[in-house]
Amino acid sequence: MNNTLIHCGHEVLFKGGSGSTPAQIMTVWFNSPLHRQALTYANSRNAGPAIVIDEGGTLVAALAIDY
Repeated sequence: MNNTLIHCGHEVLFKGGSGSTPAQIMTVWFNSPLHRQALTYANSRNAGPAIVIDEGGTLVAALAIDY
C-alpha cells in the first residue's frame, strides 16, 4: 500500500521537560486509567516507541501499541 495510513492500535503520548526519565513517563501513563488500559491490553503483542526533544527542550514520548 502506498500513501495509506491505517490505524490499528492505541497510542499513548507524554509531553514534559527534557529531564523527564523513562520511569517518570511510565508513572504518568500508569496513573491515567485510559493510558493504563491501553498499555495493558491483553491482546497486545507489539509496541513502537518514539521520544523526541524539540529545540525548546520539550520532550514528547509516544508509544504505538497494537490490539
